[in-house]
Amino acid sequence: MTNLASFVALPPMGVASVLFSVQQLYFTATLNGKQRTKPAAYSKFSKNKENSQYVEVGPRMGATLAYILPFIASSTFLCYQFYSRYYQDKAQPISLESVSQTLRSLTSKEKYVLAPTAMVFTHFLKRILECTFLHKYSAKNVRLVGALGISASYAMLNMGCMYFQNQAPSEYHETDGESAQVFGCLAWLVNQAPSEYHETRWRIGAGVWLLGLVGNLYHHYILSTLRKDAKSVQTESDNKKKYTIPSGGLFGYVWCPHYLFELMGWYGIAITSNTLNYWLMAGVYSSYLSGRAKSTEDWYLSTFEGDSQLTGNQRKAIL
Repeated sequence: MTNLASFVALPPMGVASVLFSVQQLYFTATLNGKQRTKPAAYSKFSKNKENSQYVEVGPRMGATLAYILPFIASSTFLCYQFYSRYYQDKAQPISLESVSQTLRSLTSKEKYVLAPTAMVFTHFLKRILECTFLHKYSAKNVRLVGALGISASYAMLNMGCMYFQNQAPSEYHETDGESAQVFGCLAWLVNQAPSEYHETRWRIGAGVWLLGLVGNLYHHYILSTLRKDAKSVQTESDNKKKYTIPSGGLFGYVWCPHYLFELMGWYGIAITSNTLNYWLMAGVYSSYLSGRAKSTEDWYLSTFEGDSQLTGNQRKAIL
């Protein structure tokens, strides 16, 4: 434990933090295999059936719902995090001017505390905007329970990361003896790390995150220009009419560059926070998206078997 704490900030030890970290490890170990054998039923893997016993919603609504709970969780927690640190115990009234002034005067250490939550919030805001205004959908309907299940999972995992990362400064302002040994990296990040360290790590993490955000958006845009909406296709099973072999950007090198850039975003958050749970979260997404990327590769090769565009194909699934 002490050796681990020398490299990455551990969450405050307790039953909740241990169970949460174990859950993240379990997802990291299992999601890749599950997504390879039975990918989550959305996008090209959705399974629409006539007279389905499940309550269904339109694909745009379903995709938006899949991100709505983590968006609400991250926006609420960001407001709580900001209020509790700068307004709760002060007589200063909240106003746009005071909020703007507070944001401009943040120290490197304070950016380290607030930035990861703001990055998570921005990620899910972007995803909702993409689902609403950018994406085209191959499915005509999606199961409501499936969309809400995905949304709840995202919200739970991200809420845990935000909560335990936020606990660090409040739990370990004072370090001595045993706590300093067990929580060495955590205590050092909060109390002893020079401002230059926080500033450098924050800039590197933010840069990687921003590159991932922009790259993901760009490749989603490319897909939207290539894909046909399900409403314009007569038969649900005619995948060749709804899809085409993607090209442009990094699609000539990997089948899922949008997944690759999404992972860059999560690793950027992990670099910024350097907390165990955000690194594990990056691992969870790596397992999930790499497995789904491999299933996507297999789907394209099967659907477009014999297509001249696949001649000499050497694309990787994701990296």
